[in-house]
Amino acid sequence: MDQLTFDILYLFFVFCFFTIWFGSIIFEKSNYTSCKNSTMKGKKCDYCISNDEFIENQEKLRQRFAQIHYRPYYQRQYQLYQQMLNQQEQERLMLEQQEQERLYQQHLIVRKLFNKHYQLQLQLEHNHRKEQSPVK
Repeated sequence: MDQLTFDILYLFFVFCFFTIWFGSIIFEKSNYTSCKNSTMKGKKCDYCISNDEFIENQEKLRQRFAQIHYRPYYQRQYQLYQQMLNQQEQERLMLEQQEQERLYQQHLIVRKLFNKHYQLQLQLEHNHRKEQSPVK
């Protein structure tokens, strides 16, 4: 029995040594110490292939959920931006209208002064003609 135990232990150690020494060549896999492990021939392991697809799908789902989650926020921001633009446009139109009104009032004042000046000129000419004309 002692010899049998010794033989079993000997075979176990030889198998472990053989597996450690030639395992990566026999099983075509490197030791899986990091993600995206590849075989000696440059192929990816099944875990990494499926993991890449899983991560890609998770990222797509995360982006979709983020869009859905933040959609009301972005809509509110867009509405506030549109309100701000509308308010600025109305203020611009109001200022433009005030400027037009001011220019029109200025024009009326100038016209009024011109008419007054013209009336005075006509009156002076009329008075001058009266003085020049012989009295009958």
